[in-house]
Amino acid sequence: MYNLAEMKNNIQKYISELLFLHDCVILLDFGGFVSNNKPSVLNKITGIITPPSKEILFNPNLKTNDGLLINHIAISEEITNEEAKDILQEYVVNIKEKIQKLKTYRIENVGLLTLSANGNILFIQDVFTNYNLNSFGLKPQTTKKIDIVEKTIEIIKEPSNSIEVGRKIWRAAAILLPIIGLAL
Repeated sequence: MYNLAEMKNNIQKYISELLFLHDCVILLDFGGFVSNNKPSVLNKITGIITPPSKEILFNPNLKTNDGLLINHIAISEEITNEEAKDILQEYVVNIKEKIQKLKTYRIENVGLLTLSANGNILFIQDVFTNYNLNSFGLKPQTTKKIDIVEKTIEIIKEPSNSIEVGRKIWRAAAILLPIIGLAL
């Protein structure tokens, strides 16, 4: 009916598409990908500023179907929700088999799922895809470090203002003229 290899690529594409628009995408009976907004970061050592992004985490406890991925598959493939659910369940079985056999499974543009020594599934996000739509088109930028040089400013005393000098002369004249007039 459906080619599993072809559907695998499509489902990976659908998961990636939904992560741009939603904070959580659940794979039925497997786990969910949860995104958290991450602000831009300045690496003070390298001088690189990375734009805001979404950090994608995998939560194996999110197994209950919320219908988001199944509905998206059904609409995109023009099939019923029941058929989409069957395809997704087959995809999840395939993931589980690959993880048990190869200890890793890569979801294109999302990240790498690995099986730890104690049987837990670990997730490493693909760093080349930024799921924050507000950062669309932004790339990390390199900045130049600016050294702040302290300058010493000398304060120069200015001579008295000419207005002040004129006032002092008028005061002196106001005092001296009556004294000179009385003396004559």
